[in-house]
Amino acid sequence: MTPRLRGGVPEVAAMLRTALLFCAFLAGVMLAATPPPAVAAAVPVRWETMLLPVSIDGRAYRLDALLLYPDDGRAHPLAVVSHGSPRSASDRPGLSPASNAEQMLWFARRGWSVVAVLRRGYGRSEGGWAETYGSCADPDYVGAGLRGAADIAATIRALANDPHVDASRVLAVGVSAGAFATVALTSAPPPGLAGAIAFAPGRGSPGADQVCAQDRLVAAFATFGRTSRVPILWISAPNDHFFGPTLVRRSVAAFDGAGGRATFFATPPYGSEGHYLFGATDAIPMWEAAASTFFVKNGLELVAQPLDLAGETEPAPRALGPKGRVAFARYGLEPPHKAFALSPDGSYGFAYGARTTEVAAQRALAACPKAAHENCAIVDREGSAVR
Repeated sequence: MTPRLRGGVPEVAAMLRTALLFCAFLAGVMLAATPPPAVAAAVPVRWETMLLPVSIDGRAYRLDALLLYPDDGRAHPLAVVSHGSPRSASDRPGLSPASNAEQMLWFARRGWSVVAVLRRGYGRSEGGWAETYGSCADPDYVGAGLRGAADIAATIRALANDPHVDASRVLAVGVSAGAFATVALTSAPPPGLAGAIAFAPGRGSPGADQVCAQDRLVAAFATFGRTSRVPILWISAPNDHFFGPTLVRRSVAAFDGAGGRATFFATPPYGSEGHYLFGATDAIPMWEAAASTFFVKNGLELVAQPLDLAGETEPAPRALGPKGRVAFARYGLEPPHKAFALSPDGSYGFAYGARTTEVAAQRALAACPKAAHENCAIVDREGSAVR
């Protein structure tokens, strides 16, 4: 007869099964008692169009501006977005602060209140064009940059008391001439300026692969670098035909060599003209990781994860299909003036950032597919359903 061993394999296995069942029971009780992780509610965003009263060199002006902020009852650090300068003077009045709406939303998702402002001489901003550099043969790039920077500094001062803005931490973001003015701003920083992102900064490009007096431009960056101590992320594409890679390398070296704090990031080529990188929504993935790293390294990371933003719209119209509902949700986040057009078969078109609601409505109708154009009608204006 085989002796029965106390604690042998059969008994141990039974004990283990009992213990495992008891543990599973306890785990079930704990899971039942633990509420599921809270899903962060979407944060509503608000847009405000304005003619912002500012003071520049003791004179009063109103600058064409668009303010975007997460509407969560808190003041958020301010990001100021500065536009470029078209080569043709006749294009300056047509500029709109809403032209970089998607880029503004990128910064808002990262916890910033964002203002896009048109400097003097652009759009509806008052005052003559202040940032001329003179002739191509004898350009005053330093003076032009500092005058553009004065408009940015005036914008920061004007918004310091806005309830949605915390001006103790400011990020200056610019593209092309606006980036050049941003670099100039860091040489005499206003209170609160904590960082800057400059996309393809420069001036004086009258045509493709042409720059007036390149050595003067490089020298201007060196001048700004002598007193600039604000960290800058300098972003450029290698196929930029305004300011090409050789000139960019010289400019960065001159700025840093004089004492500036630029971190240079070269993106892959963008399309046929890398100078338009910042304004292209599909190019955001090319620079957003570099910007996020820059935030972390310089104490400018405001949120651990991008905010889920909610726009101002009513429920999507029933005629919209899945793609149309996605488009309608995007439309809800966009700035005024805006309108959404829809046909009974679900075809749609929308427009935003127009000067008036009526202009937005005309553009929305024009955006409807040609086959459905005659049946399209405006169903939403400025986030309110048309009854």
